[in-house]
Amino acid sequence: MIATPADVTVYIRRFDVQDVGLVASWLRARSALEQFSARGEAATEEDLLTLIRQIENDSLRGAYILESPSGDIMAFSAGQVEWPFEHVYESEIMLSPELPIRQGWGTFLHGAALANVFLRRPEVFKVVGRSMSTNVGAARVMRKLGLTYEGTLRSHVRRADGFVDLDIFSILRSEWDEKAPSSPRVVLLDAER
Repeated sequence: MIATPADVTVYIRRFDVQDVGLVASWLRARSALEQFSARGEAATEEDLLTLIRQIENDSLRGAYILESPSGDIMAFSAGQVEWPFEHVYESEIMLSPELPIRQGWGTFLHGAALANVFLRRPEVFKVVGRSMSTNVGAARVMRKLGLTYEGTLRSHVRRADGFVDLDIFSILRSEWDEKAPSSPRVVLLDAER
């Protein structure tokens, strides 16, 4: 794994069958269950295979793998636009648990995921990110990237230990365009969409 995100190019490709086992293993980790599971259990490999089938048949959805130049998988990103708000993309990202913490990887890879959305989807005017209120690191990263805190959906996520608030952040294309020169370099490996 790369030591720091400085001067790294991120390669982004569609999420595919060969990625299912690895991403499913990430989602089984306790930290992932606390931050990504609204139903209190990990997404299964079958859930991820269903996601692949959905994105093949629905141009409003997307799921991507973010890789290092050496082919190490660093993050998984998924999102969608929903009718009638097809100019708004709701995005989620999960970093590899193997990445070192507090070295800038969260900001770097979230920035790459945002660039991926704005580069692939010219119709998108706004990207929305959500984080459980217990995930202060995700909120800090979103603020660093220029996302605006829009509010909190109170007791929105049901977990085994009770209900958790969900914080909503967003960034407009015009705001992202202002920051684009300082964003990470991104190579879209399959930009035929």
